[in-house]
Amino acid sequence: MQYERSRPDSNIAGVAKRRIDVSGFTGVQGRWTVVAKRDGKVLWEDEIENAVVDTGLNELLGVALTGETQTNTWHILVTSGAPTPAQADTMASHAGWDEYTGFSDATRIVWQGSRNATAQATNPTAVQYTFNATGTVGGAGLVSTNSLGGSTGTLYAVGVFTGGSKTLNSGDTLDVTATFTNTPV
Repeated sequence: MQYERSRPDSNIAGVAKRRIDVSGFTGVQGRWTVVAKRDGKVLWEDEIENAVVDTGLNELLGVALTGETQTNTWHILVTSGAPTPAQADTMASHAGWDEYTGFSDATRIVWQGSRNATAQATNPTAVQYTFNATGTVGGAGLVSTNSLGGSTGTLYAVGVFTGGSKTLNSGDTLDVTATFTNTPV
């Protein structure tokens, strides 16, 4: 067997190339359907799409991959005014929005989510909030605690109405359906 020896004055160069297949990577996205009604008649409908915020993504990773305690109950919140959510928002720190609290309900309503075979989780029956005062709303979110107006718990997602903020009167209702999809990106 013969071996080639490199001379001290020779240059040997090589480049290792590796192709990374990202087709299996996923993205989690929320889609919200919101319907406002007065006396049972539809006032307006909106559909919101948003990405899950950092604390929501951390919840997914922690539960799925590192054995952290799972949150068993999630609640729908409604934002007031013209919200400006950010990826880094948490329930304790979200400078771009406030939660709307002018409802007949004393606490946030439970999101009764269920997963189907197409990588989606949704609440098949809309959560319905009834207004007990005139107020302006601008978006919706999902949080782990039921304390209406509270700043604790894990914020999973928050989004803005595409049609802008809307004013509703006492007695009006707001039906909210939240669907989360895990899709290749």
